[in-house]
Amino acid sequence: MGKPTLMDKTRRAAACARRPLSRRMPRAGFTVIELMVVLVLIAVVAALALPSFSSLVDSWRVRRAIAEMQNVMRLANAQAIRTRSHVVIAAKSAGCRSLTNTQNWSCGLTVFQDLNRNNVQDPDEPTLRDIPEFAMLAVMHTGGNNAFLTYGPYGAPIANPSRFEFYPDGAPNSTATQTICLSMGGKMRVKTGMGC
Repeated sequence: MGKPTLMDKTRRAAACARRPLSRRMPRAGFTVIELMVVLVLIAVVAALALPSFSSLVDSWRVRRAIAEMQNVMRLANAQAIRTRSHVVIAAKSAGCRSLTNTQNWSCGLTVFQDLNRNNVQDPDEPTLRDIPEFAMLAVMHTGGNNAFLTYGPYGAPIANPSRFEFYPDGAPNSTATQTICLSMGGKMRVKTGMGC
């Protein structure tokens, strides 16, 4: 067998051109139409998933805020017992974006040892914890004095039973809404929805 001639090469090329498409070598890659179909399918799936993702984020924010408030209540209880003094959890009001009344605790809260038992933090009273604004959440407190919650020297709240309702801003009837119910003895119970 000798070296292929130009005529052999030409015949081979013509035979390849006459070969059916199924027998030709496959080409790598995607067509523009295939890519467009995939992009449309991704857009449809994303549009369907977005509302459930939004409610998932709302639920996560509420659960995180509930856990933060429970930790603050446990701290106030323990500190009151340890120091045999009053410990106050007070709503912040300075520079609040959403303060409408004393029930609204959305702007955050401060926990302090109340040495003179006036439920107001004086300069000589130590801050135990400072919680910033609850982002994109409404936190409403009812029961006792709405502006603060005081724990006495024996670790129990000095107030009527109270509750803290947590829900996404402007959506009190959201499926993410949860309530901390606080008994006079200081027992906390988390309930789905509004009210205790």
